[in-house]
Amino acid sequence: MAEATLLICEDALEAELVCNILRAEGIPCLARQVDTLPFGAGMGNVPGVGMARGRHAVVVPEQALEQARELLASIEPLDAD
Repeated sequence: MAEATLLICEDALEAELVCNILRAEGIPCLARQVDTLPFGAGMGNVPGVGMARGRHAVVVPEQALEQARELLASIEPLDAD
């Protein structure tokens, strides 16, 4: 099955949140790390965060790409105030 990158997130947490939204609507998804930050860069030595650090691609089946884009576009951002 062909895959397509939906978007690139800043870290694993953001990518998994997006995947959870997609999966809740029946769209298969995975988060794939695309680069890493040097351990300790900007966060100090925090054990257990090595895999979460660095950008992650949100990947969906190619045939679900447009549906995934439409779903994410329909979500209203939270009000930061």
